[in-house]
Amino acid sequence: MTTPAEDLRTAAAKLRELIAAVSRDIDTNPYWTSDEHPPHDHSSLYARGVDGGLGGPAGAFAAAMHPGVGAALADWLDSAAEDAEQIGADYRALAVARAINGGQS
Repeated sequence: MTTPAEDLRTAAAKLRELIAAVSRDIDTNPYWTSDEHPPHDHSSLYARGVDGGLGGPAGAFAAAMHPGVGAALADWLDSAAEDAEQIGADYRALAVARAINGGQS
């Protein structure tokens, strides 16, 4: 059984791995490029690509959860892990971490 701090850090690490994978994909997959917007030449490249690929409400939601959101969330989860070790777990943060990790909140 893992500790709350381990659950929080695992979720933060998973998000960072996913962010790195998205970045590699944007750099190498021709889906993300066009003559109008070369890779990393448009501030909403990820949002446009995800929304364009999925469309509808799911596309809009996924586009809003861009890598910057994931990075901020990972930072928060790491901070919550430190707090969990020192003063006890924030169960809202733990619920988010467990959902990211694929378990129950």
